[in-house]
Amino acid sequence: MAHFAAHALGDLDLWSIPSMRWGERHEADTNSSPEIAAYQVNLARGGIVFSMHSNHYASDVVGGSNFTRRLAENCCAISNNTPFSEWDPRLIDVTHFTKDLPEEALVDGPPLQQRHADHPEQACVVFHLPLSKAAQLKEMAIPWTVDLVPHQISTFDATCAYIWRMLSKVRAPLYRPDLSKKLWWAEAVDVRGRLESPPFEEDIMKRMMRNILASAFSDMTDIEQLTAAEVISDAPLAILARYIRRLTNSCTQQHLESLIDAIAKIRDKRSTSLRVDAHPSMSMFVTDHRKGDISSFDFGFAKPITYRHLWGSLITTGLILIYAPICSDASPDEVCMFTITKEKELVPKLLEDPEWTKYFEYRGVD
Repeated sequence: MAHFAAHALGDLDLWSIPSMRWGERHEADTNSSPEIAAYQVNLARGGIVFSMHSNHYASDVVGGSNFTRRLAENCCAISNNTPFSEWDPRLIDVTHFTKDLPEEALVDGPPLQQRHADHPEQACVVFHLPLSKAAQLKEMAIPWTVDLVPHQISTFDATCAYIWRMLSKVRAPLYRPDLSKKLWWAEAVDVRGRLESPPFEEDIMKRMMRNILASAFSDMTDIEQLTAAEVISDAPLAILARYIRRLTNSCTQQHLESLIDAIAKIRDKRSTSLRVDAHPSMSMFVTDHRKGDISSFDFGFAKPITYRHLWGSLITTGLILIYAPICSDASPDEVCMFTITKEKELVPKLLEDPEWTKYFEYRGVD
């Protein structure tokens, strides 16, 4: 399956439900009572391609994985003629993460975000980062200073910092940015395990199936933003990694509560929705799907090999998606897979850059 890149499937209309595929489309408009879930089983030689669609308003990637786990458990119970496990309605209870205000307290929000006009044609490319190379990147990003001990920088921080630097470096000749300007960086953060006073016990929180996440935005914190010059070359990689770690750590319960309060007072909630490609070129958003891994689930009649996000014709600019390793790969050096959306014309330049290919292996078009 060409490393399970979606491009190998060909026409995605045959493998999925077109109206439910990724992207800002009218079928997903929350003011139109959209469908929030749809499923399609595709029988293929040697197995099944199971397309699972959900409206992102209804569930995040961890919630989707938790739902899939429950579905697998139910299928396994049917296959083995055993009882279903007990259902706990708290798994879909988000009353603690929403707030309804009376109409008189509501205000109009900002205009709906639109795709930035300067984005050229995009491509999705897949890369693999071997375990040994990930360790090298982490070593490069460790700041041996008294104010930040080494273990506070993770492989995620180091890898994202290096990707940010390399993509910015490759993009700079095309866009010629003002090097003194701040670059926008953001990430989605699962907050199930980050709440100081969670509404439910730990086991329930881990298995919740809805949206329990917050995003860390570089322009919405008190943390000093990095300039284009710093990201491209001027700052040590450790500074970029530390910056990312601080943004991740900013997603606290207080941060989540402030987001809930801000959203509650907006009349049309669509105006608070993040649209990544509304941000200018050189922006970057990271979404970590490693917790969405389903390869350990047992459906009774089969076990998944891996999970992939189907892009289709709508490619979100400036997005980095991180996958868990493919479970069937026997290589001990197999670790994270990355889908990177970037300018189609710049893909060859990235593939020719020795600073990139030293660490990342090209795995095809997604």
